[in-house]
Amino acid sequence: MLNIKSVLERGQSLGAASVLLLAAIVPAVSFTRTASAAPLTNRGLEVTSTVAGDDLTAPDGTTYTGLPDNDPRNGQRVGHTYTFTAGTDGDIKGFTIEYCDSAFGFVGDGACNDDLVANGFDANWSGTVNINGVSFTVTANADNFLTFTSATGITPVTGGSTVITIDMPAGSGNYFRNPNAAYKAEDSKGTYFAHISTFSDDTQAGAAFSHSGGTPAPGIVDDGTVTNNVTTAIGIYTRVQETLNFSVEGGQDANGNELDPSDIYSGSGTCNPLTRSAQMKLGDPNHALSTQQAYDAYSYFRLSTNSANGVAVAYSGDTLKSGSTLSIDPAGTTKQYSELGKEQFGLAINPNRANTGLTQLTVNTEYNGGDGTISDATPANNAQFAFDTASTTTPVPIAAATGVVNCDTGAVRYVANIAPDTPAGIYQTKINYIASPRY
Repeated sequence: MLNIKSVLERGQSLGAASVLLLAAIVPAVSFTRTASAAPLTNRGLEVTSTVAGDDLTAPDGTTYTGLPDNDPRNGQRVGHTYTFTAGTDGDIKGFTIEYCDSAFGFVGDGACNDDLVANGFDANWSGTVNINGVSFTVTANADNFLTFTSATGITPVTGGSTVITIDMPAGSGNYFRNPNAAYKAEDSKGTYFAHISTFSDDTQAGAAFSHSGGTPAPGIVDDGTVTNNVTTAIGIYTRVQETLNFSVEGGQDANGNELDPSDIYSGSGTCNPLTRSAQMKLGDPNHALSTQQAYDAYSYFRLSTNSANGVAVAYSGDTLKSGSTLSIDPAGTTKQYSELGKEQFGLAINPNRANTGLTQLTVNTEYNGGDGTISDATPANNAQFAFDTASTTTPVPIAAATGVVNCDTGAVRYVANIAPDTPAGIYQTKINYIASPRY
């Protein structure tokens, strides 16, 4: 009969490392089941979740669905990582890991009862696992028994100092399932054990599961045990409300003087709303347009939102009008160059305007006007503009993002040109900018 006290004194203890969710730490147990040269030492098991396999209830009372593999909330698809130091010099061509609710026994002696598996535990693995740079074939002989074999194997460093790492993240159909909550209730702690054995012969490792009788499976070199357990997760419930910060301002003061664009800050740490003028006056010092010169002006918008599914920025408004019958022709739905002597009213994003820049929002192609001139004799050097009067009923998108926007500041440039026969009058309009997040 095994003397438990002496066994514990010979071994070395190591707590089972759990990644998250307040997992209880249970000392690992070391024992010698055969006439091994040395036990496996510095043993550790890290798991991605210790939540019971049947605990899918979210803190708000709903049921989790579609949790990712290796998610700390997911006790049904758990990853395991084993680390230990080989105790004996020589080749290791096989490993077995047997999951039990008992710390003692040896491979094939029947000491591992069915309580663990009956309460949901499953080591569902097949294929290969890379162990210290060597590919081992993994066989799930049972829900609680894995075999690793390689004809090449690992050769530990002389002196037994080689650290073995078996990394088994859940995914691609391979995973560990934690025992259910009933298992925790049965033994009051929910502790289970992983018996690890090494073999110098891959054939003997492969035959270990089928060994029967009152003696250990032949070929075991070193062995040791690590522990883990099933815990009750602490549910934390809170909410993050939808946020949308959207502001606009004109680039001029009330008298039509251009405001200093250096005051428009778009640094990553600040997203203060724009609060300056909301109007602009196009033209010469008397705010009059000319057939001999194009005039432009700027407004700005700033946006931040936690909308995970994106956001669109659109404009809605009419072209410049005098009364109800006179108007300046809109630039149209396709962007075009500024052209002297031709009626035009248009707008576009200037991507290089000082202290602005859209790094998360993507500009609609027809409104990406560039930063060229507006009256150069060579049109190719000019900026381009568009304007759609249908935006009065259907807002037209000028920029959009597919996810969260931390803070973006955009510069909208406007241009107005007239023809020799454009009727005299006071022309004006209002452009409304709309941010539409998708939550």
